[in-house]
Amino acid sequence: MYQALTYSRVFSKEHPRDLVARLLGLDHVQQRILLDVDGSVHKGIYEKKLRGITNADMAVYLALSMPLSLLPAFVKENIAIYQYDKKTLGNGVAPEDREEHTRYLVNRFCDALQAVPSSLVERAAVRMPKLAYPHARETISLFRGQKALISCGVQEVVDAYGAYLGAVHRFGNPIHGERKLCGAVDKERIASELADGVSRMHIIGDTCDDVGMLAAAKRHNPESVAIALHGRSEALEGSADIIAGSWRELHEVIDNYSSVRLF
Repeated sequence: MYQALTYSRVFSKEHPRDLVARLLGLDHVQQRILLDVDGSVHKGIYEKKLRGITNADMAVYLALSMPLSLLPAFVKENIAIYQYDKKTLGNGVAPEDREEHTRYLVNRFCDALQAVPSSLVERAAVRMPKLAYPHARETISLFRGQKALISCGVQEVVDAYGAYLGAVHRFGNPIHGERKLCGAVDKERIASELADGVSRMHIIGDTCDDVGMLAAAKRHNPESVAIALHGRSEALEGSADIIAGSWRELHEVIDNYSSVRLF
């Protein structure tokens, strides 16, 4: 039978029942759940190669569905984007250099999308939640509070995932206009803005880009719960309250330590 992670690996400092009780909002305080999309909720087509990056999966889908007249230029540009990503973010650059490379990649991909009919972009975006991690949506639905998505992906994909997860707040990058969401600093800024009117903010992420959300949540209320998924970032795991290798493990942990059986 499948077993969840052991106590010592999943939880950091507090008793697991207290952390789970806060995630479930059993004390009925106002709270928000801040979710990273790329690599956290979104698994994608080729997880090992594309690392759950929604822009990469969008490019694959669009290349298979766009008019032939647009295909050569689009494919050439996205191969160049992939090669740049492979040499930089995919090769483990220093955390302080991630934002510069992310901003370059975000801007270049959004610029490439400007040549694609908006109807095709919307169609591709709506398909992205079909590539979510198994058990992600059902686990997220257990957490009490407004959901907020904070992603370096394009706004159309964030909106599609927002509809899929029932997220009220949806932050991504516009295809046209200034792109202001490219790393940990930007995510921290948005998380800080979302702190108004709530007692706690719980965050779920997978890389060091999500450390900013964690910092904002803990600064607002140390009782906010931070969850690190998929084992991708020692920096995030070092400050997280819960570390889980998958959404299934996280779901089982919540079930095991909640006062009410969930299934």
